[in-house]
Amino acid sequence: QLKTAVKRLAQRPYGEGRHVGLDGSSLSHPSLRDVVLYNPVQDAWHFRSR
Repeated sequence: QLKTAVKRLAQRPYGEGRHVGLDGSSLSHPSLRDVVLYNPVQDAWHFRSR
């Protein structure tokens, strides 16, 4: 489930992040804390680095 969520995020351009079709609970998992972050201003998930 975590792997699928990260793959879906990786399919989007970095600047866009991911708004729809993502399992937010998977991306907020503690094991991904160093990899992805949630931007509440854009209401989107992003990788921490390009």
